[in-house]
Amino acid sequence: DGRLKPKVESYRGGYSRAERRKIEERLFSNEIIGVVATNALELGVDIGGIDLALHCGYPSSYASLLQQAGRSGRGSSTESCAVVVCFNSPPEQFRWKCPKTLLAKGLSSGSTIPLSPGLVQGHLLCASEEHPLTGHRSIEEIYNSYAERQMSNIPSDMELFGGKEVYKDALDVLKVSGLVTSLPRRSITDGTGDDCEEPLYKAHFSMKKAWSRVSIRAIEPVNFAIVDLSHPMQARRMDAIVSEEAILDIVPYSRVFYHAHPGAIISHRGSKYKVVSMMRPPPFVPESFSYRRSLNLASFAQPTNARYTTRPLSTMQITVIKQIERVDFPPGEKATNNEHVEHQANGADDELMAASSFAGCGAVSVKRSVHGYKKLSLINRTEIGRTEISLPDMEFDSFGVWIDADAGFLSPLLGDRYGEGVHALSHAILAVAPLYAPGLSRTDLECDHSAYSPTRIVLFDERAGGSGSSERLWKQFFRPKSLLRAAVDLLEGCSSCGWDSSYDGGCPACLHASECLKFNMQLSKSAGIIVGKRMLERLERTTLYKENVAKGREGGGDHPLSPSTLDLTPRRSARRQALRKAKELRPARDRQYMVGRAAWPFDSNSIPDEHAPLRQEKE
Repeated sequence: DGRLKPKVESYRGGYSRAERRKIEERLFSNEIIGVVATNALELGVDIGGIDLALHCGYPSSYASLLQQAGRSGRGSSTESCAVVVCFNSPPEQFRWKCPKTLLAKGLSSGSTIPLSPGLVQGHLLCASEEHPLTGHRSIEEIYNSYAERQMSNIPSDMELFGGKEVYKDALDVLKVSGLVTSLPRRSITDGTGDDCEEPLYKAHFSMKKAWSRVSIRAIEPVNFAIVDLSHPMQARRMDAIVSEEAILDIVPYSRVFYHAHPGAIISHRGSKYKVVSMMRPPPFVPESFSYRRSLNLASFAQPTNARYTTRPLSTMQITVIKQIERVDFPPGEKATNNEHVEHQANGADDELMAASSFAGCGAVSVKRSVHGYKKLSLINRTEIGRTEISLPDMEFDSFGVWIDADAGFLSPLLGDRYGEGVHALSHAILAVAPLYAPGLSRTDLECDHSAYSPTRIVLFDERAGGSGSSERLWKQFFRPKSLLRAAVDLLEGCSSCGWDSSYDGGCPACLHASECLKFNMQLSKSAGIIVGKRMLERLERTTLYKENVAKGREGGGDHPLSPSTLDLTPRRSARRQALRKAKELRPARDRQYMVGRAAWPFDSNSIPDEHAPLRQEKE
């Protein structure tokens, strides 16, 4: 019905502030009857009069589901409804088949998302401006008498912000950066008759409105605003963002070269635009930007009637820069120590150590580059042309895990399908990962999408600096009913595409992912099953796997080398702290975002402007 079209709006966090407020006002005043929104409407907007919340797919966590469902039923009407439409992904199909698991957690289920110092820094900074940070002491322990403290259960700052290790690491960074300063020590009676001095930390006196330094809509330090050149306030200028009203969308740096490169055709609220130019990013972004408000640059677009869409052509290179834990090859394959050992090294030695081990985890360097794009017909999606562009590499450090794929044995057996099988198995592992790490979202992880002579499967955190997601999965590979076993079962038991023996490319229920850099091409489900079974066979012969099996038979579920089973001597404690800091990638964070090439295209002494635009090259 054409009469309903103006009464339905779209909403996402990338829209400009003025555009979002306009949509919210129309929703408040009942000018529109429906909004198609991302989770940008999940928090911070109290809207009454909504009767139905329709979830298109299961959110990334149970808490998000409750927040989104809570958008409805806030008006005068006491009745409301929330409907979850499950997509074809394995985690959503599991919840569709077993709906009781969705509501069985209850409202008081614990948090399952790991916190890291990089994520906590911004929260600590804001909290320190409102009230001094009190460490492992609660507020009442600082200001009240011992008798009064026994009547309260207020948690300490250390408990609120991720625990002792995370809190201290995040606070150390803030102290070194000069963003927080210590207050005079306060004497506290601990109930035993002894007094102890507790250091307090407060935001630096020169800092006002600490919250303005922390972005809640983008976690990346660099973002690109897509600017409409046809807007009257912009006046077709491509040297700066003249007016916020001209901003169409905001795209994070990690996606801008794929979504808004020069020549790209993009859609915004039903209209088509063509990107004609973009500002160059800074060659170096310091660590301090990881929790401060993002640095915004711009891509400039203009309306178009193009009869085609675009698809980027890209490559990705992953290099191990610091191996933290490793598992040697199974006995009989290589002359290595069969024990599960941890090793630390630097530089190229880590890449060699990773290549000589069966599996490992540690810091990886990810380098992405977009070297061109192809044009696809709107009618039949066939390729009608290609264009080469010159963009800088986007390089960042993250945390990842890797497992050897036995290329020497499988490549001659499978031929060209070997690389496609490794690619397919990587997709399958990511598809079932949320079932083994509650709260994990598919967008939190990424894999190596290369199908040309890969030697191993590599999974890494999508966020620069690491988010702890891949580290959680590392523990799930070397156990009975492992993550890898679930991935192989998914490929073998897919009912959506298993009936067609002539098709081997998989489907959204088993392999396809919207985030794939190769657009779900170069996938072979049958080859992925062979690669996965061979990997399982070798994995189950490792010493670490056998130790975990024995541990399970004894009634204990702890990792053989977990902290609960170790005698934490001072030396072991110091070593654990060193490993934890290595996982946080602090030594490598100065390279979180950097341009991989020596110069941005068109750089010369004749262009002194730091934000000289990059325009589309000739075809």
